[in-house]
Amino acid sequence: MKTDLIHGKMNTNGYLKYSILTGGGINKKGEPVKSEESWSDPIPCQIVTNTHNHNGKYEDGKFTVASYTVLLKKGACELTITKVSLSRHGVELGVFQVQNIEEFPKVGRIKIIV
Repeated sequence: MKTDLIHGKMNTNGYLKYSILTGGGINKKGEPVKSEESWSDPIPCQIVTNTHNHNGKYEDGKFTVASYTVLLKKGACELTITKVSLSRHGVELGVFQVQNIEEFPKVGRIKIIV
């Protein structure tokens, strides 16, 4: 078995940044306060396309349907992230809501589906 596959080097082809929300809540007057969004530093990752097509249409234009699987080294991010920005080979793929996060401790990886 290749030792690179177990807790070792991972082939990467892109970067993931995850959304960090700070502040927000309710002020002393009972009014809602908006959260501030910032982004993590880029994390090297492996991005695999599940779905990507430009066939979506609506009355005034078109849209793209895209889904990706992202592999990261274990501990690269929290397992509670909800929104990510992906880039692959220097091309911005977009901002996506996290659909599922799964940890594989025996191989030291995290799988995120967006």
